[in-house]
Amino acid sequence: MDLERLRSFILFSKPLYFGWLLSVPYYGPVFNVAAPAPVMEGYSLFLIFAAAHALTYLTGGLILKDARNCLNLMAVSLIVTLLTNATLLLPYTILWLPAMAIFGVFSSLYIMGWCCLYSLFIPNVGRLKLMAAVIIWGNVIFVIFNLLASFLPAQAVLALALLPLVGAGVILSRFKFPYLQKSKPLVKAMPLLKPLLVIICLFIFVLYLNGGLMYRIIMPTLDLQVPFAFYFRYVIYILIVLVMYIFGERLQRYFPIYMAVSLLGMAYISFALLSDLTAGFFLTASMFEAAFAMLDLFIWVTLGSLAFLYKAPFQFFGLALAANLSGIILGDFFGELLLESGESIRLMTAIFASLSIFAVFIIVPWLNQQVEKNLPQALEGSTISPLLSGSGQPAHLEAHLIPGEKLTPREIEIIALILKGYTNKDIAEKLFVSPNTIKTHLKNIYYKFGVNKKKDLIILSSKGHLID
Repeated sequence: MDLERLRSFILFSKPLYFGWLLSVPYYGPVFNVAAPAPVMEGYSLFLIFAAAHALTYLTGGLILKDARNCLNLMAVSLIVTLLTNATLLLPYTILWLPAMAIFGVFSSLYIMGWCCLYSLFIPNVGRLKLMAAVIIWGNVIFVIFNLLASFLPAQAVLALALLPLVGAGVILSRFKFPYLQKSKPLVKAMPLLKPLLVIICLFIFVLYLNGGLMYRIIMPTLDLQVPFAFYFRYVIYILIVLVMYIFGERLQRYFPIYMAVSLLGMAYISFALLSDLTAGFFLTASMFEAAFAMLDLFIWVTLGSLAFLYKAPFQFFGLALAANLSGIILGDFFGELLLESGESIRLMTAIFASLSIFAVFIIVPWLNQQVEKNLPQALEGSTISPLLSGSGQPAHLEAHLIPGEKLTPREIEIIALILKGYTNKDIAEKLFVSPNTIKTHLKNIYYKFGVNKKKDLIILSSKGHLID
């Protein structure tokens, strides 16, 4: 069915583009070997990209509303990105200046389009696994390009960078979902709380100041001192995301964020006390990479859940990703100033660690309260919106059966269709039975779970799996 194909598209379309983004404009290995030195000396190409990237996120979060256009947004962005990357193969170094700005704008639009699909069509109980898979494969592509950049000519690596974009284009061309454009606009389950959005953005901004500091001060020192340290760091990052893929849905909802911030604090302590030792740098780098693996995953999954709750994917992802990137840029700037001064590095990093921990322990409990309070209304809305699927899977419901009760194969089939957003009439047509037969099955299902209506069954399906 279309919904299943759409979920496959969501899984396979992002890693290729994400891998290209990490490898080329995001100060990646292709950028480092292929960007012309004269242009690099006169202009900060990465700053041009980052500024355009962040401003587009911010603008998109403020003005984009209609999620039905997300596939068109992705298609246009991908075409422009591919053509721009191809023009860099021409022998005109000045092309890099507009190219980085174009990359910044259209990569943001592609990601925001994808985020609409990710937040609205992926069940909450499956969101963590899908995002972990996307992050893992995107970083694998990034590591592959680092290997290629170490022994291939710059132009060859730049030409090979077209392959992930071509692959993403092939995937996009094979998936047609006309019903997205024909469906009705999203109806929000509740008014968007602007204070919530502001606090989320500030929270992300503070957390990712640490990322800018880390990649400006700590990681370059490790990479210079230890051969292959870069690959060690990314192996740690990918392994932690893989562990979260396997075990993440069994953990308490906010365990990753608390663990990540704890690791950040310990990493800063390690940096302060052991930075003169190679082993100390390895320990510090390991804790930082593990922390940001969990932070990255937590932020994407949380934003997806909030965008689902409020039916506002552009607002949440656009503004939050702008805050994310702004935090990294500002942290990088502060790190550069600290390196130039040569003083107070340990003190300043300790201050940033304290700010992060303080922000987490203040904001996360409040965020949990907001999500818990608004979940029932959002889930009820998801069963009637033509653009949304339901959340949960029958397997997650079986643990909530009344002792001694078991589901029949037909009841499991009906529950699966309910959680995908089908109405009673649709289920009857699909199973070739009468609507009255479906009502009888539903009465038996409700009894076995001790609930009275469909809304309660849907809420039960997501219990304990809101932000995976």
